[in-house]
Amino acid sequence: MDYAGLRSGLLEPALGDVDLTDDPRRFFRHVVPCPRCKGSGTQRVLWDDEWEDGWSCGHCGWTGHTKDSPIDAVPDGSHLKALGPSIVEAETLAWETAALLEPWGSRPAERIVWRVGTTGTRKIGDHCVPVDIGLLVNDIFFIHLREELKGCDAGIDISTPGYDRPAPYPDVAFQARKHANWEAAAAAGYRFPERIRHANGVKELSDHPLAGKSFAELPNFYTQVLGIWLTGYALESIKDGTICLYAASAADR
Repeated sequence: MDYAGLRSGLLEPALGDVDLTDDPRRFFRHVVPCPRCKGSGTQRVLWDDEWEDGWSCGHCGWTGHTKDSPIDAVPDGSHLKALGPSIVEAETLAWETAALLEPWGSRPAERIVWRVGTTGTRKIGDHCVPVDIGLLVNDIFFIHLREELKGCDAGIDISTPGYDRPAPYPDVAFQARKHANWEAAAAAGYRFPERIRHANGVKELSDHPLAGKSFAELPNFYTQVLGIWLTGYALESIKDGTICLYAASAADR
């Protein structure tokens, strides 16, 4: 995969007319600003006896809105301004991602919810796929097969988890690394392990439904995840039957 298209211009979809109510599985989150950070997603923190701005708000997780912001099938002004025709492609890729995750143990998806970030807040969720699946992928590629796959992602050059560019660029960099490691594992003939080395020692996976299958047989769902970025949007999470897709505020473009 050519990762060059992921190095700039993310979360900047082409806008135009689109019917936001033509799919009964499409819903919208109506943002209620976080009472602690007032929607900024950041807060002031006392660090080494000095007050510092820009720290992640622990109440909202840097999103700028309350976690119980209402969801319904009626878009509001922020959705009308931020969503364009490429939502159709983004949603198609999101449904594909959810289906590919089912053999890993993910619950089938039932709906898509669109969230528009508050102005100035471009942080999306840390886990675009179910947390347990994302962590397992990390353990396999970045710990268990670390030496075998060493260097396979060296040329991606998008960003690093050190937040050297505005969030959420570190998220896409990490997802691209997972994609590259998966492709390298498939090319080298590695299989889904029955036992892995991980941070706390050894973990048994012999009862996992995918144990023993070649990574070349298993569809790399990060292909779809990265494809969503290229539509101008991002996959924020897949959890409890809900796919959450993210759009940056129109005011931030």
